Amino acid sequence: MDLSSIDLAIKYHSLEDEEWAKNGGTSIIIAAGKFVFKNSEFKTAKELIAHIEQQSPKNVLVLYDNDTVPTVIVSVVDQCKKANVGKLVIKSIEGYGR
Repeated sequence: MDLSSIDLAIKYHSLEDEEWAKNGGTSIIIAAGKFVFKNSEFKTAKELIAHIEQQSPKNVLVLYDNDTVPTVIVSVVDQCKKANVGKLVIKSIEGYGR
C-alpha cells in the first residue's frame, strides 16, 4: 500500500498516541498546499483559522511541510491555544514515506 507523507504521519501518530486515535483524532494539515481540518478542506489559511475557532478541538495534531509559510504555522498554533486545545502536537511531514 502506497501512502502519502501526510497519511503516513497520521498513521504513525495514531500508533504513538492511542488516545488521540480512539477519540477520532483531530488533524489540521497545512502542508502540500492544503489547508485541512479533519476532512474539511479550505481555500485559505484564514478560512481554516476561522474554522478552528468555531470548532474548539481538544486533542490536535498539526502537520506541516518545509514549504509551509512559518507565519501560517504560528497563526494556526495560536488559534489552537486560543481555542483551549488540551493537547497540541506539531509535526513536520518531511521524512515520512521516503
